[in-house]
Amino acid sequence: MALAALLSTLLLALFVTACAPAANMRPMTPFPPGKRAEVGLAYTAVGPRPVGQDPWQHGGQAWATAAATTWLDVALVGAFDDAGGTAGLAVRWRALDHHRVALGLGVEVGVGWAGVQLPVAARLFDGVWVYTAPQLGTWGVDLAPRLPLGIDVQILDVVRVRTEAQLNYPDFDPYRRRLHLGVGLGWLL
Repeated sequence: MALAALLSTLLLALFVTACAPAANMRPMTPFPPGKRAEVGLAYTAVGPRPVGQDPWQHGGQAWATAAATTWLDVALVGAFDDAGGTAGLAVRWRALDHHRVALGLGVEVGVGWAGVQLPVAARLFDGVWVYTAPQLGTWGVDLAPRLPLGIDVQILDVVRVRTEAQLNYPDFDPYRRRLHLGVGLGWLL
């Protein structure tokens, strides 16, 4: 009974403090042969608005993505900072999954956020991909388009290094624009 009360309190705290993950960090890159899942961890930072005196906000996120079928990925996503955390589920349809380019459609729903995205990835050369996933979703209580651009580099057979920059426009307002940065590692399983 005490565990149920603790869990309900934690869920309420997540809902009250929840905000979307600060970065995407889950590119549309194909899984290498013999790999069907990835777990990852990233450091994220959200910059100040162009007007005002906002401090940089620092946090992190974690994910676990698995290829449910050859055309569908499912991911558990979590984000956290010193004020709280959130968790959610992401589903991505792989409309095109080629050794040079991949694209699809994704939907995310979490505690305090939701969004739809159009993920695209293109291989520059073996083991190096550039990716984006323009998204329309929520950032806090605001509807916000998000425009990420990232690079994914496979450094070992099972490790990928990612870096990403993203612009976020809460309520489509350029004066509230935020720059989101992320750097992380993904482990292929």
